[in-house]
Order: sequence, then structure tokens, then C-alpha cells
Amino acid sequence: MPHPQKLTAGWVESWEKLLAGNLPFTIFLKGRDLTYLACNENYAANHGITPSEILGRSDYDLYPKELAEKYRAEDLRILETGRSETIEGRYVKDGQEHHGQTIKSLFRDPSGEVIGILGTFWDITELKQTEEKLRESASRYHELFEVGSDAIVLIDNATGNILEANSAVAALYGYDRAELLTKRNTDLSAEPEETQRVTHGTPIISDQVVTIPLRFHRKKDGTVFPTEITGRFFIREGRPVHIVAIRDITERKQAEAALRESKDFIENLIASMQDGISVLDSDGVQIDVNPAFCQMTGFSREELIGVGLPHPYWPPEAYEEIDKGFQKTLSGEFGDVDLVFMRKNGERFP
Repeated sequence: MPHPQKLTAGWVESWEKLLAGNLPFTIFLKGRDLTYLACNENYAANHGITPSEILGRSDYDLYPKELAEKYRAEDLRILETGRSETIEGRYVKDGQEHHGQTIKSLFRDPSGEVIGILGTFWDITELKQTEEKLRESASRYHELFEVGSDAIVLIDNATGNILEANSAVAALYGYDRAELLTKRNTDLSAEPEETQRVTHGTPIISDQVVTIPLRFHRKKDGTVFPTEITGRFFIREGRPVHIVAIRDITERKQAEAALRESKDFIENLIASMQDGISVLDSDGVQIDVNPAFCQMTGFSREELIGVGLPHPYWPPEAYEEIDKGFQKTLSGEFGDVDLVFMRKNGERFP
């Protein structure tokens, strides 16, 4: 029978191949002990290592102590509350300060058991730069409109009329500038009631940035697409207005869907294989087994998940030999190992 630890490594390898792909994000997975179980190529490259080298490391191995403690506190909070968090922060790359956004959430196995923390990070420096430009003098807003790569629109709060729009808006929605200046913001929205509610109901608070993570908009040709909107409400020439930066997030949503499909694929693959599969974390705690493994050993899934070393299917006389194989797997030494395991009834089998 294949070595469970070898299959564990294979699961991590499948994770890397399926999730790394061409996704423009950095992705990582930590166990409940907050050591890394997997990451994609982008995340590994940022630290000058390969994805396989991340296994068993902690943030203290990758970041300065102060930053590692900050990340640890975030992870512990998410493990305690069970709520996903979107976290923004600054970092230095190639000597330049950048802004990043990380979404952290619980990652569960098919039974609902929490494996650890799944994190997705991407650079939002461009968006932050746009927000910073929005704080500049109103006399420079025309320059700002054309500098920003996002679609930027100035809107009258009372009427919803579009007062100004940059060239990116015309390119995104398919209207020319003259047409846009005859439209209301609700004309661009596929959710006009929600758009109107925000337009009329958002108070003007100095330096407050309003973010709408998902709003569906409609192009001139009728195409509906997802957007992320960041805006600021202020007074311009005695009238309440707001300026918004609109970003088409179609590719991001497709990537998120691909991520979910990859996760489902891995789970279905493990469940459907005829060989017994046992998945352990870096501490040796059982985090997944497939039905074939339960049938092979006679133990139920509930009896195995969450159990640490030594596992109930390890014969006492073979503890030392099996543990050596496990430690070799953790150190990156993979290979076929002939072992004897024990069924629930005490019967030994190869």
C-alpha cells in the first residue's frame, strides 16, 4: 500500500499545480498551528524559495519578527471567530513602498473540519495611488481622471448625473464621452436601486473612502459584468458630489471560481480514488482520509480526523519505523516505503 505521508506530499503537489496556474495572486495555506502547508509559485517566489520548501515553515521564518507577530495575531483571530477578514497593509518591494490587500478565511476539508487559514494576496498599489490622487485639489481633477487607469466618474449626489468621466470609462462601457455626460450613474448599473441607495444615502465625511467590493454594471451592448468601486463623497462648488474609481473584476472573479473548482477537484479526487489516502499536516495530525482508507483500516472517518501521532492504524511495534518515514517526508525525501499497518481489529496488513 502507498505510504500515507507520500500521498500527503502528493496532495500538496496537486494543490500547487492546480492553484498556482496563471492566477495573478499570491496564495498560501497554513495549518491550524500556523505553519505553512502549501503556497503557489507567486508566493514562494516572493520569498526566494520553491513551493515545496514552504512546508512546515512559519511566518517567523519568512518575515521580520514584528511583522510575523502581526500576521500571527490576525490568523489566531480568524481561527477564533471563524470570520473572513480583508486586510490592507504596506510593504516594500524593489526599494519601493507598495500597498497590498489580503483576504484570509478558514479552510475546511469536505467534512467541515477546519484545516487552517487560506490567504489570497494581491497588490493594490495602483488603486491606492488613485485614492490618494482623489484627495488632491479639485482644480486638478481633469488631470487625475486621465492619469488613473481605472474608470473614474464624477457624479452629482442629488440627481445621479454624470458630471465628468475619463477615457477609461468610455473604453469600459462602450459609450463616448458625450453620451456619458447625458447619463445617470444608475444607467451604468445592473443594480440601479442599490446604486441609487448609496448615491442618496451616503453621508459626506471628510477623508472617508467608501468601498463597494461587488456591484454588477451594464455596458452599452447589454453585457453585465462585476465591478469593484471605491469612492469619496465631498462638496464641490457648493454641491454634494462623489467621485468613484470603477474596476472591472471579471478576471478576479474567474480566478476565484477557478480556485473553488480546484479545491472541489482535489476533494473529489481524494474521495473517489480506490487506493487508501491519508492526509496529515506537518505535525502529523490527520486532516483527511478517503472512504477507501477507512474501509482498508476499519476505522471511521470520525475516529481518525484530528488524531495526532501515533495513529491508531500504526502497529506499536512499527512506531519507530513509520515515524522515521514521516520525518523524511517532512524534510522533502520522497520515495516508496513498504510498511505494515494495523486494522481496527488488530490484524496487520502490508
